[in-house]
Amino acid sequence: MRVLDVTGLGPGPYCAMLLGDLGADVIRVERPGTVPFRDPEKFVPHRSRRSIVLARAEGRDLVLTMVERADVLIEGNRPG
Repeated sequence: MRVLDVTGLGPGPYCAMLLGDLGADVIRVERPGTVPFRDPEKFVPHRSRRSIVLARAEGRDLVLTMVERADVLIEGNRPG
């Protein structure tokens, strides 16, 4: 199962962690300018997944392609 995680905080990263623990291939899309993927041993919700950072202009098309190929999309639906 392929899971694309584009959440920031809250239940999204926790859900992605649980799916990764159960064997799903989870890819987290980081926002540009944020702290790079945190050490999973220090920030538990980021374990069991890979991480990529994409710039807005170039990354938009890549994320849309990844969404088409993913079985699950986790997003936070926050305004803005």
